[in-house]
Amino acid sequence: NDCSNNLHYNDKGEAVYMTAAVGIVMDTDSKKQRVYGGKEVVMGPKNIGDQTSFHRDDILSLSISVDRKLVVTGQQGSTPSIHVWNADSCEQVAEF
Repeated sequence: NDCSNNLHYNDKGEAVYMTAAVGIVMDTDSKKQRVYGGKEVVMGPKNIGDQTSFHRDDILSLSISVDRKLVVTGQQGSTPSIHVWNADSCEQVAEF
């Protein structure tokens, strides 16, 4: 699976990108990162579980709102989902 155009900048100028099932916001000056996702889960099928506040499979697409305050990420898999999250706090706003 090929991903492109998945590096954006939030309203503070921080880099926003993804790797595997994690969204990342990085302050390029301090090199500190915040993440959306990255929770520990019980091993089992990726399509089974009650955790919907983060991705359970690889993220293949990422976009950012015009005001650069919200990020939208989409995951692949047997139960694909779309997550909207805050580009500063990395907190979930919505999941579809």
